[in-house]
Amino acid sequence: MRRRLVMMVLAGAAAVWCTAPLPVTAEPAARAVAWAGTWGTAIEVPGLASLNQGGQAEVRSVSCGAAGNCAAAGGYLDGSFRYQVFVASETNGTWGNAIKVPGTGILNAGGNAAIFSPSCATAGNCAAGGFYKDGSGHTQAFVVSEGNGTWGKAIEVPGSAALNAGGDASVDSVSCASVGNCAAGGSYTDGTGQAQAFVVSETNGTFPQGDRGPRLGHPERRSVWQRHHGVVRHGRQLRRRPDLHGRHRATAGVRGQSDERHLGQRDGDTRLGHPERGRECQRQLGVVRLGG
Repeated sequence: MRRRLVMMVLAGAAAVWCTAPLPVTAEPAARAVAWAGTWGTAIEVPGLASLNQGGQAEVRSVSCGAAGNCAAAGGYLDGSFRYQVFVASETNGTWGNAIKVPGTGILNAGGNAAIFSPSCATAGNCAAGGFYKDGSGHTQAFVVSEGNGTWGKAIEVPGSAALNAGGDASVDSVSCASVGNCAAGGSYTDGTGQAQAFVVSETNGTFPQGDRGPRLGHPERRSVWQRHHGVVRHGRQLRRRPDLHGRHRATAGVRGQSDERHLGQRDGDTRLGHPERGRECQRQLGVVRLGG
């Protein structure tokens, strides 16, 4: 009888401890604020005003190789109302002047280019990619690399011209593991009008021939691609909504999704007042229910 009474007392004490709300202190929040750092004052991208004669510019993406050493990439409308692409580098906390991506003046004969997803392996060593319109009106994919703080010339993704028989290609994502060793991926249109995916790797600073990625002919894969690129169905034709740069891609529509997934989470997830959390706590303490 005494043993049963002791077990009942222990079970009651554990239940009270498990269901009690945890004490809330300001110390963790204070540490989080301290670790977050302090944002400086926003400035106009240096040198961009002289490029942006058409009055329409934006930074599309930023990547940092080290503290105070970052790269920004975006687009602008020049004085001839042609969409061009720029990059700007930050060195030791100071932003340098934006420059037109070297080599795109020749590639972008059709006057419609965009750049996406810069990636920096270390300070001053980055890569980026995007698309441009050639002299025949076809949209082609390009990549460009920065070495030791200097941007090289943009090149058409090797091998992509042969794949892109439908004339609609772009690099959509770039990632660098180390200096001169990156990977890029994007899409192109084959000779039958099907949207396909490609990947390409840079090794020791050199991009070899592009590799054809998984086919998007499967209806479900194709519908995912269409939603991502803003494709809408009109009768039997598929048309794409134009974006800021005039190319038919709805990349602006996906902004903020990664942040929205973190909104609306409840602050009480760590409390043990919920019956299931209380039972889990009791099991961990070895508490067993006796009788009813």
